[in-house]
Amino acid sequence: MIDTDLNSYKTMYGPKAANSSFTIGMNNNGGGFALQKDYIPDQDVYIGYEEDGCIHCLPYFLQQVANLSESFVKKEEPFGENQISCFSSDEIKRNLSIATDTFEARKMKYEIFTSSSGVPDPVTADITILKNELLPAILSRLTIDNRNGVKSIRGFFAISPIKGKILLSEAKEDALVGIASIEGYGFATTKNSNVHEFGEFDLCDFIKRDKPIPFQLAPIGGIYFDVPAGGCVSVDIALGFFKGEVVTAGTCFCKYYYTNYFHDLVDVLRYALEIKESKITESKKASKEFDLLLLNKNRKFIISQAIRCYYASSMLFDDNGTARWVVNEGSYMMMNTFDLTVDHLFFELDKHTWAVKNVLDVFINQYSYEDTVHFYETPEISYKGGISFTHDQGVFNVFSKRGTSSYEITEQDGCFSFMTQEQLCNFVLCSALYVKKTNDVGWLKVNADIMKECLHSMENRDHPDPAHRDGIMDLDSNQCGTKGEITTYDSLDHSLGQARRNLYLGVKCWATYIALEYMMDIINAEEKNAAKNQALKCADTISKFFDERLRYIPAILNGVDQSAIIPAIEGLIYPFLLGRKDAISDSGAYSSFILALKNHFNTVLRKGCCLFEDFGWKLSANSTNSWISKIFLCQFVAENVLEIDMVDKNLYDQAHALWWKVGCPANPGIDQIFSGTQNLSNFHYPRGITSYLWMIH
Repeated sequence: MIDTDLNSYKTMYGPKAANSSFTIGMNNNGGGFALQKDYIPDQDVYIGYEEDGCIHCLPYFLQQVANLSESFVKKEEPFGENQISCFSSDEIKRNLSIATDTFEARKMKYEIFTSSSGVPDPVTADITILKNELLPAILSRLTIDNRNGVKSIRGFFAISPIKGKILLSEAKEDALVGIASIEGYGFATTKNSNVHEFGEFDLCDFIKRDKPIPFQLAPIGGIYFDVPAGGCVSVDIALGFFKGEVVTAGTCFCKYYYTNYFHDLVDVLRYALEIKESKITESKKASKEFDLLLLNKNRKFIISQAIRCYYASSMLFDDNGTARWVVNEGSYMMMNTFDLTVDHLFFELDKHTWAVKNVLDVFINQYSYEDTVHFYETPEISYKGGISFTHDQGVFNVFSKRGTSSYEITEQDGCFSFMTQEQLCNFVLCSALYVKKTNDVGWLKVNADIMKECLHSMENRDHPDPAHRDGIMDLDSNQCGTKGEITTYDSLDHSLGQARRNLYLGVKCWATYIALEYMMDIINAEEKNAAKNQALKCADTISKFFDERLRYIPAILNGVDQSAIIPAIEGLIYPFLLGRKDAISDSGAYSSFILALKNHFNTVLRKGCCLFEDFGWKLSANSTNSWISKIFLCQFVAENVLEIDMVDKNLYDQAHALWWKVGCPANPGIDQIFSGTQNLSNFHYPRGITSYLWMIH
């Protein structure tokens, strides 16, 4: 059996709402600082100590610029000797938890502290609390233990290359020692007589000097401190980020919200060190409580990675005095991609519910549109459609013009076509769960007409003639031209990618009608019965497509397709969270529907169909591309909604954890995984936060 305690994988550590991170963790690979980047950087990160003329450090570097000085001076002798000894995998003891990550090897320990708490509502939060939570910095601690030593040794933390190196000991006469980059990131500790800055072309030169120098031209920048024989020294290092200018464009020009509390990077680093004790204590407490949860170690690993990836993609902007919440689609950098918003929902409703309302309001006011629809076979004949919402709100901090996304284009087959039906469902589902969580009836009443429009738009996409409606989408948006709509599963085969008559989307439409019924009941709207009737029709239609010979429901409800998929059950999460036990019971009004989905799932989750040989879940039997965030969601539904006895649960969790640890170790949180691996590098993604469901239910 593969060792599930393997520790060579990258993890992103970042502050909340600042679109920034610091990354290390994969052997013989780089990492470092990223600020508004669509990839994980490949800086060399040097953390360790020097003893007896040899450097001992963590193996998170490639020494990519070690010989840069030769561009200045031609050397007859080779540049430097190999005096670096990396700790082996066997020596490194790593302990990743929800808010702490610790690396121990020989005489060193390096700890990184992050936050797993939510983001306070900028409108109502105490200013000091908001300042502390939006601090664009994290804390770390480097401890060098020389209590058994007979000679003094030297600890260090360094990064290479750092462009535009700034020595913080010289900045504003501040009480900091550290290095910053003109690009907006840096690290520092509190100034004292034992901590110094240094800069070198090669780390090997570091040990040649009795007193290393802060060589500004050289690419390596770091801090060092001496540890006497018999001593043990810990140095707290703040890792900070700052962008003070307007950082968005397009239809909205914003600064980061943290600029209301911090003037520059030095201010950020200084404040981080001032409140370090409370921050570190908070992180340790969160991890201690998390470690006591009754979750297996693989689920704990998955959640710990996922929360960090989510926050690394998060941003809070100041839009002329108004807070604007955005989560990037990882390395794709699309802003508030709606089919991610609906999956981030479970975490956000628990941690920062106000952000859900914030995003929904922007979709209503700026990223909704009206369309007409057509039957795919007769695109020249148009029918009334209705309201829907864009795929996203822009990309790379450039907000799209009203009613458009950065992704969707007309006359496009597959990827980049419109997701009109799915985004309509996503808006309704997010709205209903927001109201359920907050009881914000006032917001719902203000948007009552929007919700009614959503119901009529749902009906119109079913069939223009009410007598022929069966609850399933039959008409494509004219936004697509003569092509067809797609679902969020845009890069999979037709079994999940095609929107029309799709089983996955059909169940999601059923959940949407349940959600509309819930909201119409609250506002005493006569449309409540229409929503209920559509839900009943939808469930009945899907149930009738259960194939007794195949023992599952084919992915395309056309009487021809025989594809098998897991996400048929995904939509059940919404009535479950709405508290509609009657809707998900196998003895209620939808009993035939629920039993059909349960039998469907039990049939397809097997090797040779929707299960890989390693026990990882295969979302579509026709594709090796499996999205891990959706797997976590479907796992939760199978266990907690359908109440299926998952006898192989630990094997499933082990396989999925190893996809991230072994199959894709350079890509934190990556979602699209092909047969357990991925050929991308330094790619990250936030949607694995669906795993948070395991913590709250």
